[in-house]
Amino acid sequence: MRSKESVFELPSRTNGRPRVLSGGVVRLLRKVHAWLGFYAALTLIFFAITGFLLNHRAILKIPALEKNESVVVMALPTPFERPDELAAWAAAELDMPLPRIRLTQQGARQIPWRDGELQLPERWSIRADLPERYAEIEYWRGERRVEIKLRQPNLGMTLARYHMGIGLAAPWVLFADSAALALALMGVSGLCLWTRLHGSARLGWGLVSLGLAGALFGALFRL
Repeated sequence: MRSKESVFELPSRTNGRPRVLSGGVVRLLRKVHAWLGFYAALTLIFFAITGFLLNHRAILKIPALEKNESVVVMALPTPFERPDELAAWAAAELDMPLPRIRLTQQGARQIPWRDGELQLPERWSIRADLPERYAEIEYWRGERRVEIKLRQPNLGMTLARYHMGIGLAAPWVLFADSAALALALMGVSGLCLWTRLHGSARLGWGLVSLGLAGALFGALFRL
């Protein structure tokens, strides 16, 4: 036999009057909370592990975050005339997509040198990033050589670079943002469930404020 009751009452802890809450709202909040938690669970485990490694790699001397570095000086048949030529050459030489190539230019300038001044040509620098490898290229305009610094991170460092979003395309960034949004909504839905079923809204928001104040104090103390 189907029950005719669609609401239930909880004693209020703020004004002494009964609080009426729809059972459908509670069921909806529970479903939203559960599905958001399921969506964010694996991503949060990944970010928790990599975040722990990043936070404590210097203090605990964790060997999981390491990289192999090498410097290569390559001879060029002819000098590059334009920065875009260097960028296209770097993308082909490093086997990286051109959008992952970031080029910066420094104009020609004079610097003090002994009793006079020294004229420096333009300097073009390139940073090429992928999660599993990255490189820095430096080229002085007119030179017939280019210097390349290659860095090959190990598995732990590669995962940490995923954590920081380095060298990643927009889809991964949007996925990480969606996980963060799911966590925030899960917190809101959990707070609503707690205040409706176990305590007053004033107490719930007081606990949230206390947690935020503690996090802010910890951040300021760390700085």
